[in-house]
Parts: sequence; C-alpha cells; structure tokens
Amino acid sequence: MRIALLCCLSLLLASITKSAETLPEPQFIGPTNRFMEDATRYMADPPADKALVPQVKVTRQSYRDFITDASQYGPVAIKDGPDRGVYGVRHAFPALVHYDATADKVLGEGIKKTLRYAEKAVRAWVAKNGEKGHEYYMFEPTLLCMYRAVFMRHNNWSAEDEAWFKVYFLWLNRTVHVWGGVEDYWRGPMHRATGEGIMKLLAATMYPDAPEAAEWKRYGEIQWNDWWAFRDNPINDINYYHGQIFPMALGAHLLKRPEVFTDPGMRKFWDRLIDMTTPDGAVVPFGPSWGWNSHAGERLMALEIAAAYTRDGRYRFVAHRIFNQLLYQADTLKGNHMLDHFSQLGVAVAYFIADDTIVPVTPSPGSALLTHKETLRVKGKAGGAKYLPNLDPDPLKANIDCALLCTQTELPFKLCLRSGWNPGDMYMLVDLFPRHEPMNVTGILGFTRYNAPFTCSVNSKGLTDWLNMLKVEDLSGTASVITNPNPDTVDAYYMDVTVPAFADLKAATYAAVDVRDYNGFPMTLRREFFFIKNRFVVVRDTATFREAFLARLGPTWATQNVGMQVGPHWANTYLSAQVSFNQKMKQPPMDLLVYHAPKSDRRLQILDETADVRRLDMPLSLRYVWQGVVQPGQPYAFTHLMMPDIPRRKSFFNTMPGGVSLQEVAGQYIAAGVTALLDTPERSVWRVRSAGNREEWVVLNATGAAVDTDSLRTDARQAYVDTVNGKVTRVVALGASYLTLTGLDIVRQAERGDIER
Repeated sequence: MRIALLCCLSLLLASITKSAETLPEPQFIGPTNRFMEDATRYMADPPADKALVPQVKVTRQSYRDFITDASQYGPVAIKDGPDRGVYGVRHAFPALVHYDATADKVLGEGIKKTLRYAEKAVRAWVAKNGEKGHEYYMFEPTLLCMYRAVFMRHNNWSAEDEAWFKVYFLWLNRTVHVWGGVEDYWRGPMHRATGEGIMKLLAATMYPDAPEAAEWKRYGEIQWNDWWAFRDNPINDINYYHGQIFPMALGAHLLKRPEVFTDPGMRKFWDRLIDMTTPDGAVVPFGPSWGWNSHAGERLMALEIAAAYTRDGRYRFVAHRIFNQLLYQADTLKGNHMLDHFSQLGVAVAYFIADDTIVPVTPSPGSALLTHKETLRVKGKAGGAKYLPNLDPDPLKANIDCALLCTQTELPFKLCLRSGWNPGDMYMLVDLFPRHEPMNVTGILGFTRYNAPFTCSVNSKGLTDWLNMLKVEDLSGTASVITNPNPDTVDAYYMDVTVPAFADLKAATYAAVDVRDYNGFPMTLRREFFFIKNRFVVVRDTATFREAFLARLGPTWATQNVGMQVGPHWANTYLSAQVSFNQKMKQPPMDLLVYHAPKSDRRLQILDETADVRRLDMPLSLRYVWQGVVQPGQPYAFTHLMMPDIPRRKSFFNTMPGGVSLQEVAGQYIAAGVTALLDTPERSVWRVRSAGNREEWVVLNATGAAVDTDSLRTDARQAYVDTVNGKVTRVVALGASYLTLTGLDIVRQAERGDIER
C-alpha cells in the first residue's frame, strides 16, 4: 500500500510542531506523493540486525559452483558452441572454468566454436565499419590469451588452433580503433589507451615475428609508462576505474609483471579496493556507474589477483565478502544479463588465478583516508604534450584518451568511515577528490548499516551533482567564478582540498575537510564528520565567503522516501531498494533519521528531483536551507545528525474512526530522543536518548573553548560520551584537559590530550 500522502503528513506535523511553533514548517516542492512503499516493511521477519548476509567459506570450487549448469554462460549453454556474435569471447569464458575442472573435450570444442563465431562477427563489423575498425580492447584481448593458456595447459591446442589464433589476434591489433574513429595508438592512463597498449604488448610478446611487433612493443611500453610512472589512473568513478583495471590486472598477469601488484606504490592502488568496499561486500557506486554493486565481479577478480601475487590475505578476505554479497543477490542477478554476466565473468577470472593456500586475513577495522594522484583534463594533444613525453606527431596517433592525465601531486581521494568488518557494521564513503567530474567534494557517496544503503549517487558525468553535500546557489548571478588558470587544461575550476584533522579511535572517527574555492565559488568550506561507530554520524558545515551575493545554501540528502515522520527540521528517510540495471536489489528494511540543528531562519525542504531523469531511482532531496545575502568573513554553520534504525511503529487494533491517532502510532520515532543543545558558528553540542536508559553526548568544539551546556562541561575539541543508567560506558575526548558530566569528572589532566576508554 502506498502511503504518506500530504494529508497524513500534515496531521502528523500538526502534533509534532506544537513545541517548535517558531520554526517554519517543511516545504514540499513537487508532487504530494512521497514515493512511500508498502507498510509491510515494518513487519520484516527477521529484522535487519538478524538478517545479515550469510558468510560461507570461499574457495576456487565456490567460484566454479557459482557458474551453474542453468547459467546461459555455463557449460550446458556453451557446450554446443552457440553463436553469441561479438560477445562470444566474454560469454563463453565462465564455461571455461568447467572445462578446466573436467577437461570435457566436447565442452572444449563448443567453446572454440563460439570463439570462431565471435571472430566472424567482429570481422563483419570491421567490414561494415571500414577504416574505423572495431573497439574490442577492454576484455577480449586478455580473455583470448587466457583461453589459449588454459587449452595449452590441457594439451588441447592444436597447430590449427594456434594458426587460427595468431591470424585473428594480429588482425585484432591491426584493426583496433578504441574510440570508434580513425585514430589509433592512443596515449594516457585511461582504460581505452591501456587496453590498446596491453593488447599490442601481448601480440608482440607472443608473436615477435609479426611485421609490426617492434612497433607494437615500443608503443605498448610507452603507453604502459603513462600509468606506471604514477602507479595510478586518473579515474574518479567505478565504471571506468574497473574498466582500466581489467586489462591492466589481467595483462600484468599474462605478461608476467608481478611488480604491478607488489610495488609499494601499487599496493596503495589495490588497497583502495579494500577500503572502498562495505563490511557486507558491496561496491558503492560513484560517477559513471551501472548502479549499486554493479562492478562486484571485476573488483573481486582484481582482489584475488592481487592476493595471489602479494600473498596478502586481506585481499582474499574482501574478495570473499564480495562473493558472499553476490550469493546473497543471486536471484536478482539473474534478472539482468549484464549483472549476471559480469558477475560470472569476474568470478571466472578469479577462479583461474586465486590461490587457496592464502588464508584470508581481516583488514584493519578502522577508518581510512585515501589519496590519489592529481588528475588533469588537458586541452587536446597540444595540452598533453606538456605532460607526456614521446607523443607521435602524426595527428591520427598519440591522442590523449579522454584527455585525462595524472601528475605526481598527491591529493585527498576518499574518506572511508568504518565501524569494522563485521557483517552489518555501519559504513560511510565520502568523496574528497577535487579533480575529474563529477566533483562532489565532501559529498557522502554511500552510507550503510546492516547491508541497507541509505543513499546512492546517480550515474553521472556532470560537473557536480551536489550529492549529499552543502549546496550553494548564486541567486543574484553576481558571484565570481574561480576558474581554472591552467591554459593547457580544460577543467572548469580547481579546488584545494586538505584534511587538517583525522583521528580514528575504537569508538569513533573524527575528520575535518577544508575546501577552498568550493565548486568554483569565492568561499572556503570546512566539513566535519564525527562518525560514532555503529551508532550515528554528526556532520557540520561551516562556509565562509570572500564576497557578498544573494545565496541559498544548506546541506542536501538524496533519498527515495521521506516520512512518514517529518518535523520542522528533521525527517525520517529510507530507500525501498537499491537499483542496478533496473533491478531491485535485495536489502533489509532500514530507516535513517536526518536531524538538523534547528534555526528559525532556515527551512526544511523536500524536493522532487525527477525532472532530472537520472534521479528516477533516487527521486527526492531533503534540504535545510538558508537564504539571504552572504557577508564576507562571516561563518555560516549547518549541523545535522544522521542516525540509522530498524523500522518500527506501535501496533494497534481499533475499529473506531479516530480511535487511535497517527501520532500515537508513528510518533516522532527516532527523533524523539535527539536534542541539539547548542549550535553556534563556533560549536555544537548534542544529546541522544534511546531505549535502555541510554544517553549519548556529542561535542564539536574546534576552538577548544570552554563548553557549559546542560550538565556537560568540557574544553574538548571533540568529545563523545556514552552512558547507560547514568554510568559512563565509553568516552572519546580529543584535545581535552577536562570533561565533566552531571558534576562527575570523566576526564581531568594537566595538559590537553586525546583520551579513549
């Protein structure tokens, strides 16, 4: 049953705003229907905290079993050698796992037959496309070499097979045009150039007698260094990021270059895949993507290869978490051929390279601050020449793939706020990267608890999406735009991002991020995160402008549903389900309270965003906005708390109209226990009361000045105190010399310092 029509919301609002009549009522911008779903979400059995993703032991046999006889990419479907057209190389690869395990010659011949159909289809494509050739650079070249290696290992690769393969593979290299135009020999560290460079290196290595072998090897080594020199790629999304990883990782394996995995600089590259994976094994999307967890197979594959070469069990641990998430989503995956295929493809590659002698090891349970080499989008080949050596002067060669390059400058990339690696642990991924659109610096890309996401980015190549960040609008049209001063690049603007504070403790993580020239505005933003592990997070924005203009600003939150509890400065939100390739992903019901420190000059807005069709799966934005002329040098502070909880409402049985009120059934819910005791431009103090006579206190006080609020006194710059029945169970105090609660000393020391106990 679809609920939460505006009339219901107005009844609830009337009852919960009596104590806050000085605050403006929420403003609904768009249709009155709030996309609320069936009320059975309140009846989930078991509830989210008891419905965790099952964790089974994972081996290479598990990967084989994942590719079932019923799969359209499995041994039964491929045994007769079906014609899968240009997709045949990818489609038949999962069946190769079963061939490797059984040496079934009939299956082997069926696979070879499908490969020859694929060749026929690609040749027909090139015949039609003429000098623009084909674009099979990302998956097919390395996979073809894997087929060859497996059949050779089984002594099932005849002279005829080798002759066919050589002719076809060399022809693929001669006719590849990765951008679908007449240009070739692309340069730079992006996925297309990487794919072309590696396929030519493979051809030159296998067939040094080919007329072009020397030329291909020279080009391949130069292109290899376009990313190897930086031990990085320029990508700030999950689609192209994994697209570059596929030929790079599998190519390094085939070319016998273990340094791609063992080099200290590359270890940082692979470690990112650990830190950006949720405790439940999900891949959080950002930038161009296919949706929630859409690139799980490719990430699993990369982690198993990294584990095999480094013998680092952390990579296997996370690969196995991802695999268990795939098992959990198995029925959903079958509903879309892309999800189904790419999951099986990644698992199949992992089967061939995974090493079961490596014992999975739990990674660090703490939060992490990731860095990335700076990315520049250059002004064509001329701009690229300022950064890359040895560019071929031929106008049809050595063009810069996506016009993207790396420099040796290290920049903040992602903030990974983690409660641990137990299934269901709370996790948040924050974007910090100030280069390569979409630039959502300080934006929350993903937030999960008990495997339930609370938000998701859109599939975007926009300059910015203002995703879960402080949104700033110039209503006057007079604000200066801080543009990019580099004449060799076409980036719209550059931001300077620093992380002046990052402290990870057992109970909490505190981080402060400073952004100058925030999204091109003449301003500086500080966003603080106080992540209380497995409880909630407090986010604080302080914006300081360098010039006056009429502005609207405030934090925004992307969601699917708002309500049914909505107050003047807070709202309950949730996702009905995450979406990937139009498939409803499996997840338990969970709610997220978004609670803003109340201000009489601000207003809660609920916006329907579906005019932007990219937002159809994430249709609503929740904003708390201030509007006016910003004054130079004056800080504008916004603080909000986000707290997950299991959906609940009071049960009732009453047949009389009006016998039970909506307020009695729904109430303020999570919000009832939350109070912002103090919120000024300098500091913010919160108290959260919940069941079991639990009371938690949060202090954000960057200056370290004395705080005296209610029964709490401290000079801590940041503090968290957890009490049950009046007894302190946990305390975190950063930069504190004293902290007292209800007159009792919790912290007392001669000099300021950090304390956790």
